[in-house]
Amino acid sequence: MIFHFKTSSGWLYGWQNRHGVKKVSIQGEKICSIGANEIEKCTKNFKIFVENHGFTSEQVFNADETGLNYKALPKKTLDFCVNSYAPGWKVQKQRITLMVSANSSGYRLPLVVVHTAKRPRCDTKSNMNALPVAYYAQKNAWMDQTIFRDWFMNSFVPNVRNYLMSEGLSQKAVLVLDNVPSHPVEGFKTDDGNIFCYFLPPSSTAVLQPMDQSVIETLKHRYWKKFIQDLVSQENIDLADYWKNYNIKNAIDNVADSWSELSSTTLEKCWNKLWPNTESPSNNSDDVSRADVATSTSSALPLENSETINEWLNCDENDCGYELLTDEQIINKVNDEEENNDDYDGTDNNNENGHNPTASFLRQEAKIAASNLEKCIA
Repeated sequence: MIFHFKTSSGWLYGWQNRHGVKKVSIQGEKICSIGANEIEKCTKNFKIFVENHGFTSEQVFNADETGLNYKALPKKTLDFCVNSYAPGWKVQKQRITLMVSANSSGYRLPLVVVHTAKRPRCDTKSNMNALPVAYYAQKNAWMDQTIFRDWFMNSFVPNVRNYLMSEGLSQKAVLVLDNVPSHPVEGFKTDDGNIFCYFLPPSSTAVLQPMDQSVIETLKHRYWKKFIQDLVSQENIDLADYWKNYNIKNAIDNVADSWSELSSTTLEKCWNKLWPNTESPSNNSDDVSRADVATSTSSALPLENSETINEWLNCDENDCGYELLTDEQIINKVNDEEENNDDYDGTDNNNENGHNPTASFLRQEAKIAASNLEKCIA
């Protein structure tokens, strides 16, 4: 029996009123509207939670997404490159979503990259499993719940279990997450319940989420410094040609190297605000700072000044890596899935994203849409 779930603006308005969902203006996950007392309460509750479950620092993980405009350049240099081979061509963002994940003792999991292509361009013959990242395809290069669930079960859990076994620790762990639409609802866990998710309070992630405390920023600093160094070190090829030929496979290799080179000190220190009683590492760090990138860029690209360099380094700071849907987009998304369901022939063959447009799936998607709206409550 096919389940027909047709939405409208009236339905959404009524649903919002029944559940007290407010329409708010948000810019990703960087908003923090809780005060010092609430932050102190959050850290205290987290400490109690960890102690009650008997977790060690090796068993507590965090993951967070961000967007990367991987081919961006400071404005004057970018204009030069574009006009060298395509005068008048309008530059479009070439972005990917990254997700970083690490525990509070400095162990990092493979970087996650979400791109639009099923297979990176110029890499059509290689084994996708040989890439230095966990690679996923999504039509807009966003992280979504389908990708996240697949990553959790098929990448995060196996890696964590192997790591805990190598450390001689019990097979239990927690993944700390923020409340955003790309993440699953409360209660998401493995079948045995030993590895599960812990959600931070809404509007607290800018202050408390570990990967937001310089890890993502430093990763991008390393990437951009590597990008610029590669750009200006080419022999027998000018800057414009190198930029034109720089592709997603190059970006994956550079960002994966940047992630692996990130210091363990940076990964450990990022937990100090959420879990201040963890053993603090020394302040010594060999990581790349914003000033390092600015200095190397200004010397390598003489057309640029500090203003254009800063604009470049900030080009994707508000890209949270997941899609923020408007009311109209939510309605269209659910209705499109219902139209796809009308053509379902009763077979069990999955499509390329692992979706089966069955009645139970549409009900699940409706619940996810409701959950996503609730996560955007002010």
